[in-house]
Amino acid sequence: MQKIAGRAFTGIVFIALIMLLVGCASNMYVQSARISINNLNDYQRAKEQLLEGTIHTPMDPQVWYLLGTVYFELADFDSMLYAFAETQELTEAHNSEIERIKNEAWRLTFNQAVIPFNQQDFPAAIELFEQAMRISPDNYDTRKFVAVCMIQTQEYERAEEYLLDAQQSNDESAVDVDLHFSLLNVYWLQEQWENVRDEAGFILEMPDTLLNEAQVINAIERKAVAYVNLDDLESAVALWDNAIAQNPEEANYYFNKARLLEQLDNDEEAIICYQSVLTYSPDDEQARRRLANLLLGQQRWEEIVDALVPWLFPDGTIEPITPTVTEVTAWHMLYAALVNADRMEEAQIVFDIKESLE
Repeated sequence: MQKIAGRAFTGIVFIALIMLLVGCASNMYVQSARISINNLNDYQRAKEQLLEGTIHTPMDPQVWYLLGTVYFELADFDSMLYAFAETQELTEAHNSEIERIKNEAWRLTFNQAVIPFNQQDFPAAIELFEQAMRISPDNYDTRKFVAVCMIQTQEYERAEEYLLDAQQSNDESAVDVDLHFSLLNVYWLQEQWENVRDEAGFILEMPDTLLNEAQVINAIERKAVAYVNLDDLESAVALWDNAIAQNPEEANYYFNKARLLEQLDNDEEAIICYQSVLTYSPDDEQARRRLANLLLGQQRWEEIVDALVPWLFPDGTIEPITPTVTEVTAWHMLYAALVNADRMEEAQIVFDIKESLE
């Protein structure tokens, strides 16, 4: 019995000795690495020492944690994430500090990605933004910016995926106008007209304080085009009617409505809309040209003259000039209108100018 007890007691001592040696080995790797860091500022050497420690003492969280901090200093953030994951499998003691270091790694990577982004080197920016996402997978800004890059590289499906993920992770009380316009742009570029209609509609329902005038016009235009491509021209016209009712002095609204009315062969209403364009934007050359073409179809000669003279003769008087408008078709149209209106003296002036251009 004494011999058995003696063997058992010896075994206990032996096990305790192994545990002590393991602990010493662990401290040895950590201590060596700390000397390399604190005394020599040699993070590469510290990494090699700690990697050896992970082989011989893989269950020591301190080895993994310090290795993760070393990888951070070496800007090897993917390896940092692996080392920290191993740490957190073994202990929760370092969680708050790991989170702080990861946030700093994300900040550094994100800021680094902004440089090629601003230089429009979008593939390089995508690589860095995606690394930032590996560090902080749920970060809203990273997902949004990588999606913007992918729109530029025509990776529309991936851009849509990232934008939708970002939208889901965003605080529902905070509406990000830029994100929704990026999503609208993705749908637009893929000609997903139902999605364009719905997303533009969502944007137009945002509070007025969030949108500037250009954004409102952009959303209305895209929603209207979506209606056209969905063979719903009447809804497109109604959309512009609603926009005009809210802002009756916006010339672009009348112009876009007029274009739709032309497609519906409603020339009379289109003429009225183009005339409204010129009321609020007299220098709109395209509106004058399209108005004159519609009036020509109805042989409304005097109104053609009224439409073209302010464009072709800046002083508003038909007299010999050196023309600034060299579009011969416009001069032809004015000449024909003057002849048919029996204004022959003015027609001759226009004829001479027209001839000088041909």
